[in-house]
Amino acid sequence: NGIKYIPDNIAELTQLKEFFMNLNALTEVNSNLAKLQNLEVIHLDANNLSVFPEALIEIKNLKEINLQGNQISFIPENLDKIKELKYLNLSMNQINDLENINFPKKLKYIELQENAIINLPKSLLKLKDLEFLNLSNNNIESLPSYIRQLENVESINLANNKLSLIPEEISSLKNLKTLILTGNPIDKKSIENLKSSMPQTQIYF
Repeated sequence: NGIKYIPDNIAELTQLKEFFMNLNALTEVNSNLAKLQNLEVIHLDANNLSVFPEALIEIKNLKEINLQGNQISFIPENLDKIKELKYLNLSMNQINDLENINFPKKLKYIELQENAIINLPKSLLKLKDLEFLNLSNNNIESLPSYIRQLENVESINLANNKLSLIPEEISSLKNLKTLILTGNPIDKKSIENLKSSMPQTQIYF
């Protein structure tokens, strides 16, 4: 539609639960959005945002955020203020550093594919409720041993990164049903060892 801004009177829609303004030309988000404290779902995908909208941090009941396909390179450290957040889509942006970000503890689904991420921070891998993690098409060179802390994760997509080794600790993820490793420079023997140590997991290479 080409909408470039969110009007100030958005603040009047105090009972709004879902807000969709995807496929537009937003470069920033009106701070009045923070007044929509009943908002649970927001989709601002396919716009021109360069930073994570600060207003969203103030909306305590948000459960789903979709910011796919923007130009976001910066995420605020206090993301965990959105305590009820379960789904976060930041795919197809320009994110390269997650190091100091505190992720909300109730997150179940995270989509971070098609960014420029190099390292995985401890805060991301401490999410006990996480079930789905997509980190495909990034620049990840290694996985930390503490990946074993994702005890409830069911699907991890690491396709098209720069991984040459997978830590053996990943085999302790007993709920992991799908592990996608296609497009990484991992040798065949390592994959075979991984498969034998994770019979419950479908591994794609």
